[in-house]
Amino acid sequence: MSLSHQQGAVTIAGNRTWPFKRINYWLAAIVLGAVIGLVVLNAFFSLDKDSFGRDIGVALLQVVAVGVAGGVVSKLLEQYVTGRQRLLSELQQHQAQLLQKQEQEKAEQAGREQQQRWQVEQERDAQRIVVRNKNELKKDLIRRISHIYNEAKAARRMLRAKALSTAYNDRNVVNANLYIKPYAQYLEVLNDLQLELENIKEEVRFNKTSVTFYTKEAAIYAGLQAMEDYLGEVIAEYENSRTKFLDKAYAPYMDFDKLKDLLSTARVGSTTAFRTRFIEAYRQVIADLLEDLVNPAQP
Repeated sequence: MSLSHQQGAVTIAGNRTWPFKRINYWLAAIVLGAVIGLVVLNAFFSLDKDSFGRDIGVALLQVVAVGVAGGVVSKLLEQYVTGRQRLLSELQQHQAQLLQKQEQEKAEQAGREQQQRWQVEQERDAQRIVVRNKNELKKDLIRRISHIYNEAKAARRMLRAKALSTAYNDRNVVNANLYIKPYAQYLEVLNDLQLELENIKEEVRFNKTSVTFYTKEAAIYAGLQAMEDYLGEVIAEYENSRTKFLDKAYAPYMDFDKLKDLLSTARVGSTTAFRTRFIEAYRQVIADLLEDLVNPAQP
């Protein structure tokens, strides 16, 4: 039974309660009148067998019996209708509470779904920020390493141009002298670059916030290590070269093996350490970093 039908039933039941009370009033009045009639009949008329008074008395008694029975039936019907009305009212109230509960559950479900959508969007935004920050850090790392490489090559050119007594050529530097002042000047530059490489290498190794989830992280670290070690060997030779100058402003260039390797021609196919351990290591590191920007490793 639908809610509207139940409400209609309650209304009908409510309208039917008033006739029972009127009927009970009339039945009570009839019974009372019959009893009064019996009293009057008993006081003024003879009730002998086959007498008129006796017939009237029997009729009045029947009226009393019918009135009492009708009152009982009417009362039972009234209680039935009242109980049914109360039951329908409780059912209606239960239906209203159930409907209210369903509406509340729908509202709560909608709220939870909205909260879940908000959380998903927040997580996506946070992930976008993480990816963007990682990419920026990776790009910055590429810029720093490229700067070191370019500065090292610039220092190499200046050493060729200013530190030797003759114009540089692989064949005509056998008897060249190395001037200590420009040598010291540009080796200090290389020293700073070597320290910066060391810092970057340690970031790759320990600071996972700057280099995280690189596809070839081990290869990147190894390449940076090779570049740093190479510059370190050139610098170590400079640190131990004071005795070669003997208080002079120059010393034989051929006495500086690491510097000779640095300044030697490093074209494709060259087997110098500068070519294999610095140039090629740098190019591989940059290639790995760029590849990671395009195809990042998954966490």
